[in-house]
Amino acid sequence: MALYREPLAGRLMGGLAGIVHWDTRPIDAAELESMIRASAHRGSDGVHTRLGARVALAHLLFITTPAQAADHPIADALRGLFFVFDGRLDNREELAAVLEMRDRDVPDARLAFEAFARWGTDTASHLLGDFAFVGWDDRRRRLVCARDHMGIRHLHYCATDDRVICATDLAQVLAHPAVRKVPDPSIAADYLAIDVRNGPETLYSGVRRVPAGHTLIGENGRVRLHQYWSAEPRGLVRYARDEEYAEHCRELLTRSVAARMRSDRPIAAMLSGGLDSSSVFSVAHRLVNDPGPPRR
Repeated sequence: MALYREPLAGRLMGGLAGIVHWDTRPIDAAELESMIRASAHRGSDGVHTRLGARVALAHLLFITTPAQAADHPIADALRGLFFVFDGRLDNREELAAVLEMRDRDVPDARLAFEAFARWGTDTASHLLGDFAFVGWDDRRRRLVCARDHMGIRHLHYCATDDRVICATDLAQVLAHPAVRKVPDPSIAADYLAIDVRNGPETLYSGVRRVPAGHTLIGENGRVRLHQYWSAEPRGLVRYARDEEYAEHCRELLTRSVAARMRSDRPIAAMLSGGLDSSSVFSVAHRLVNDPGPPRR
């Protein structure tokens, strides 16, 4: 275990890093350490690592919710599974019920791990929240990485014939000695023309990002992307009265705000004055049962 700390003002989000070898060559722990150092600010609450025969994982911990796992990344020798998770789950109760987990205070990382153990490549479609994860099934020699529906958490990777390197930040992937730092001329041209697209490409050839709502699956030395979610509506909601639409919207908004109020420190809101932020703030104020007017 390695530990890095920075002042509170330097905190952003947590992060992760992972290395998988397709062959039997051992992974040098120094390679993982170099990736950790590239984004050390993300691990202000500690950095924890796990090394296996073919996989090395790191979790850069930034605590934002109660009961975040300290024994993480997770290595389950009986099932041959390795797993690292960064983020927050918003469907904890539903997920715990489906997975038949009695401990409702279980950390998000453990819930996500049990989901990975059950659903494998289909894990991400069962999770709601802001998240990224890397899972390795040693028995199947299968890598599963995913990014949340809206792409709030980042996830970059570089896949070669003999390994896959993945991490939250682009700088972490570039810190690995096997990654060539060769610019991609077409993407550089897009930046110069102020025509930047939100695609999987990055400024560096061979280094890509997992798109929002996608899972990266690696097997037999090859990787592929699978889209598990799309913003396109798949069905229509029909009600008899306009009031029912409003009530349904209010219910979804309330559930969404409540899920995001799970924190290890006091909640604050920043308002732009528009309808969206004002609506979120109003719902949050009601949820905390504050009888007085909002304080500025």
